[in-house]
Amino acid sequence: MRGKLRQDKVIFLAITGAISLVLLVMGSYQLYEFSESNSFCGQLCHTVMNPEYTVYQHSPHSRVPCVDCHVGPGADYLVKAKIRGLPQVFATLFSTYERPLGTPVKNLRPARDTCEQCHRPEIFSGDILRTYTTYDVDEASTERAINMVLRVGTGQEEIARDIHWHIAARVWYVPLDEKHAKIGWVGVEDPVAGLAEYTNPKYAGEITAARVEKEKRLMDCIDCHNRATHVFSSPEQLIDERITLGRIDGSLPYIKREALKALGEISPSLDIANLKVEALADFYRTNYPAVYSQQRQDIDNAIEELKEVALLTVFTEMGVDWQTHLDNVGHSQSEGCFRCHGTLAAGAGNNKADVISADCNACHYNPGREGTITTGRFIPHAIAGLEDCLSCHDADGTKPFPSDHVGRSNTLCTACHQPSTIAVPPPATPPAAVPIPHSITGLEDCFSCHGPGNIKPYPANHVGRSNSLCTVCHKPTTTAAPPSVPPAAGQIPHSIAGLEDCFSCHGPGSSQPYPADHVGRTNAQCTICHKSPQLPARPPATPPAAIVIPHSIAGLADCFLCHGPGSVRPYPANHVGRTNALCTVCHQPTTVARPPSLPPPAGSIPHSIVGIGDCLMCHARGGIEPFPSDHVGRTNSQCTICHQPGD
Repeated sequence: MRGKLRQDKVIFLAITGAISLVLLVMGSYQLYEFSESNSFCGQLCHTVMNPEYTVYQHSPHSRVPCVDCHVGPGADYLVKAKIRGLPQVFATLFSTYERPLGTPVKNLRPARDTCEQCHRPEIFSGDILRTYTTYDVDEASTERAINMVLRVGTGQEEIARDIHWHIAARVWYVPLDEKHAKIGWVGVEDPVAGLAEYTNPKYAGEITAARVEKEKRLMDCIDCHNRATHVFSSPEQLIDERITLGRIDGSLPYIKREALKALGEISPSLDIANLKVEALADFYRTNYPAVYSQQRQDIDNAIEELKEVALLTVFTEMGVDWQTHLDNVGHSQSEGCFRCHGTLAAGAGNNKADVISADCNACHYNPGREGTITTGRFIPHAIAGLEDCLSCHDADGTKPFPSDHVGRSNTLCTACHQPSTIAVPPPATPPAAVPIPHSITGLEDCFSCHGPGNIKPYPANHVGRSNSLCTVCHKPTTTAAPPSVPPAAGQIPHSIAGLEDCFSCHGPGSSQPYPADHVGRTNAQCTICHKSPQLPARPPATPPAAIVIPHSIAGLADCFLCHGPGSVRPYPANHVGRTNALCTVCHQPTTVARPPSLPPPAGSIPHSIVGIGDCLMCHARGGIEPFPSDHVGRTNSQCTICHQPGD
């Protein structure tokens, strides 16, 4: 009986153990599968990976599992990934992760092990037509389509050419910054000619043979297609895309402009961005009531689409926006191709071209004009003397550039936009540019009247412009007369002969203070608006509040002997900083030819001072007869003004 019971227990334990083992294996496999899933990568640590996971879901690679690029197949990659992931777990638990996450990913597998498993660069692609559609910010949101043919070519070694030549060739480079935005050295291997080296002259001092040997990297797909999956598009790109697809009705008046107003600037939070978007309904209700009534559904659809745009561009909790991570495909959002092309020069003894070519036609051309790139609008004027394109074409300039041009330099402009060869004068005055209603002869400093807070302030979007730019758009009249006195500019009620320093009376705290908005103006500017009548050359009359000097000032030219701070007769606090020469402008002396009488509190000197010219020998502080504390700083010459000596 006992043997039977023991046997039943063994069987029970064996079956239970087997079931537990199966469940453990299944659970472990499911846990493994979960740890390899997109939801684990993107959602378990929601805040950390939210920007990358959100845009990944809207990218061309949204059906490619994260682990295909970030982990790799087999137990070897699995173990490596889990070990590398441990510090990330602790960083997430203790909130010590980077904000934003750094790029590029240092331990990402080579593109030949990831990208080229699906994309085969050796397959001949030839020339590919692309159409880029954008919309203006006018009422009709005018459509502008640019057709461009990309010379993709092939990466097949024997016949490699065009853009994909970079994959077939062995191109080495040395990045000088973490984001690989600055490239200091490039070396191209040639089986016959050897290594052709190119160096950026700006960073030549940073390039050494030892650094090249230690830090050089072999170029692959990711060096250009660095945002192939986690694509952070600008609001303008996403808005244009939705108008093109019909998801936003382009017939709504000013829809592109108002959408950019809401989302073109980085919002502090997604909630605030959504509030800006919802204000679109108020815009149409107020300005286009008929449109609001008839196309209410289209407006609501536009608002929902723009909220999705906000979702794809606002990640304030991680410090990420569409400008955080550079996209090196082409050169529209970063230096891209121009990190090397047109920038790096050949080294000594190099049998290649002096500079890596930046010819536009090497990579793309207009389908209507083979061999000529016309993708950028032509500059409708000569640029001689107008080399600073950003003087007119900054974000708020006379002719603003698109929002995706922010951060580009003058040198990049002519890479796409070709200037007219016609010797035309500077661009005509824009319709919105107000003509200068007077001659500028002698008034070349426009900012004397037109600075912020001045008589005629310029618009806020003119801040930072220089005098030399004013007449590019604003043309002066031929009237050879200075501008008339503005109605609000009071006339000077006296002659200014001998009183050219206006600020002696009109500085802050003076007899006649000027208005607060005059701070920073110079004497030379005063008479531009304030005119002096042809009165006799005399000082202005004594102001009513100015006390008459009750004595002659003969021999008493230094008023501050008695009237300095702490003196016998201190002056008011608002007189600090004035000079002796200013005193008699307001305070008139009497004609009595005698020194001022001895003030009652001043005691007589009880002895003769003959042979005792230095009063301070005895009366300095700490002397035999110290003077009062309020006499500190007075000199011997001042003593007898108040204290009369005995016989």
